[in-house]
Amino acid sequence: MAARLTERFGQPVVIDNRAGASGAIAMELTARAAPDGYTMILTQSTSAVIAPAINDKLPYDTLRDPKSTREQVNRLHAVFVGVLKSPDIQERLLADGAVPVGNTPDEFRARIRSDLERFARIAREAGIKAE
Repeated sequence: MAARLTERFGQPVVIDNRAGASGAIAMELTARAAPDGYTMILTQSTSAVIAPAINDKLPYDTLRDPKSTREQVNRLHAVFVGVLKSPDIQERLLADGAVPVGNTPDEFRARIRSDLERFARIAREAGIKAE
């Protein structure tokens, strides 16, 4: 993916896989990064949706922390959708069990908001809290 992103951005892209705490470490690093458009995160629902639903002490807020401008979001969206449409990338993602969607930034934000509410309700009703 880094090679495809480098090709589309026209500058080097470094992928830094930060494991640990179900993605919360990477989410925190991204949230604390300078809002210059050079730091972004690709994550799974665990750190973006499920962790906030069960842990109210996380050092990031999925919906509030992104500091990107609309212009940056639109550019990133165009680049990522282009990369996600690449047959080799789709094949790799599908082999890993991921289904690339490539919806709009507004649709994505609405989905994240909906998922946050749904998982928070499920966790509340089941009495699930992080320790």
